[in-house]
Amino acid sequence: MLKKLPIPICGLALGLAALGNLLAIFGAAPRYICGGIAFAITLAFTIKALTDFGSVKKELENPVAFSVLPTYTMTLMLLAGYIKPFAETAALGMWFSALALQFVIMAAFTKTFVLKFNIKQVFPSWFVLFVGIVVASVTSPVMGQKEIGKLVFYIGFAQYMAVLPVVLYRVMKIGGIPDPALPTIAIFCAPASLCFVGYMSAFDEKSLVLAAFMAVLSIAFWLAVVIYMLRLLNLPFFPSYSALTFPLVISAIAFRAGSNFFSGSFGNVFSVLSPLAMILAAAMVLYVSVRYAAFLFARPVAESGAVLEKE
Repeated sequence: MLKKLPIPICGLALGLAALGNLLAIFGAAPRYICGGIAFAITLAFTIKALTDFGSVKKELENPVAFSVLPTYTMTLMLLAGYIKPFAETAALGMWFSALALQFVIMAAFTKTFVLKFNIKQVFPSWFVLFVGIVVASVTSPVMGQKEIGKLVFYIGFAQYMAVLPVVLYRVMKIGGIPDPALPTIAIFCAPASLCFVGYMSAFDEKSLVLAAFMAVLSIAFWLAVVIYMLRLLNLPFFPSYSALTFPLVISAIAFRAGSNFFSGSFGNVFSVLSPLAMILAAAMVLYVSVRYAAFLFARPVAESGAVLEKE
């Protein structure tokens, strides 16, 4: 069973961990159910990586698989927030270790793919690689590390601004993204929302202009992804379907934060979008979870290039 776990399943774990925080307004039960499943997936993948590193290493030859690997460390940072009330030292150790590993993955990916640049190896999953680190900003208040959260936000936001035109050019001008990687298009709605939530979380004094800029991008890319999802859901199932989880969840979290932060008609827009985005995010996480279960238990997947295998 462990050998069947592809790297992109970490994206599902990330979506579940984030969904737990989104649904926390309904009580502790939904939060810990989502967090518990995310922990189980993450633990299983960790065991696989430790006992069968050869297959993981081979999978990392695929640029899509490599670029979504940070969903593993992002999940660890979110799960650290779950366990902090019960084991503060362990939670801090997990959080700092995940943050350090995130930088290591970024450096390794840069050496492997960025310095040997090939536009056809650019995918929306690059956002995960270079902007996903802002999860540390989102979780920094819980960890009591707001100063680190601020620094990480600036790093992630600067990398977002640098990567965005490259990925847009790849998708809109070059095109030709193979079907197994098409679900990564959904990642477009994640970085702006993640940066917005990270900014709201780590900074006490906020720039209305910067917040509005990120918020507008969040809405624009969310709407684009929602429309494009009609095409994505007609595809056969691929492990990259996990890209339909966290981006929608973090967008819903961003819209809730926007409804609390902005006033007037702009705030009302977020108040309207927030419940819709939450329902859509929860539905997609459930849908992808069910499809993943069917994928893993019903049919074996190849150990190499699992991100490109379909059901």
